[in-house]
Amino acid sequence: KTHAIEQDLQREIKGGHPPQVAVVWDSDAGHKDSNHWVVVEKIDGDKVYIRNPHGQLDDGKTGGPPREIDPKTGMITMSKEDFYSRLQTDVTKDDGQQVYSPYKPAKPDDYF
Repeated sequence: KTHAIEQDLQREIKGGHPPQVAVVWDSDAGHKDSNHWVVVEKIDGDKVYIRNPHGQLDDGKTGGPPREIDPKTGMITMSKEDFYSRLQTDVTKDDGQQVYSPYKPAKPDDYF
């Protein structure tokens, strides 16, 4: 089952406008970053592929969500479950205008 927001994200990716989204990045006590922007490059199977414009030094091991980072490309891979549970707001482009949509994080059963 595909979550409704995934259809919107896929449409933007296929249209050549990878969407920017806000996610809860580091949920450790005392260090909650609930508006960290990333760019969704691809969604495939049970994985979401993103770029973190502020993560040049990110090793994928400290702070932030569970993730893997390709050291050659910098592409970050997260499970859909982790991605959707942290998703806060999506920003898409519609006819050149940015559209902000509040998003209530999904439960894993909503898309598996």
